[in-house]
Amino acid sequence: MKPYTAQIVHTENSIKRLMECQDKICHPVLNLICSTGSVLLVVLAIMLQSKIGRVSTIILSFLGCWFFIINRHRPKQLAEEAIKQLNGRMPTIKYAFTDKEICVTTGGHQETIPYNQITRLVEDGQYGYFFYQNKAAFIFEKSTADNLPELKEFLKDNVHLNWTGSRYVFQFPKKTKRMIL
Repeated sequence: MKPYTAQIVHTENSIKRLMECQDKICHPVLNLICSTGSVLLVVLAIMLQSKIGRVSTIILSFLGCWFFIINRHRPKQLAEEAIKQLNGRMPTIKYAFTDKEICVTTGGHQETIPYNQITRLVEDGQYGYFFYQNKAAFIFEKSTADNLPELKEFLKDNVHLNWTGSRYVFQFPKKTKRMIL
């Protein structure tokens, strides 16, 4: 079988989308803790205002709001740091989807990812994403795929997961039902 191929020629936008999607999937506990802690600080400040005083209430409320904003801003900061480190040299990543694994090639360096290590398939209007053990996100431009409908079906069958839209990125991925013959 000839492998399916796709690639991404990174732009600032693709790096921002990748960091945003990766942050949502790969750091859900951190996001939950930061968001919950931020809200709790504000609620505690309001509830304890009569005991801790107005200045302490303002400080706790400010800290809660500040932590919330910083947590939401983290993917943007990571993307800006990555773009700065690239110094205008945006990488091209090529993917070959073979019978057994995904071959990822970047600047002469190649690595392979077995299909059983893919934990999620996500797509939006322009990009397809797959996640390696919920630790790293990979992105490709859907327009570069040899035959996108066949590639999506091929990945769905090999990974045993359904594709989800990027707005459903927080939902637990559903396994596809395999018929046993």
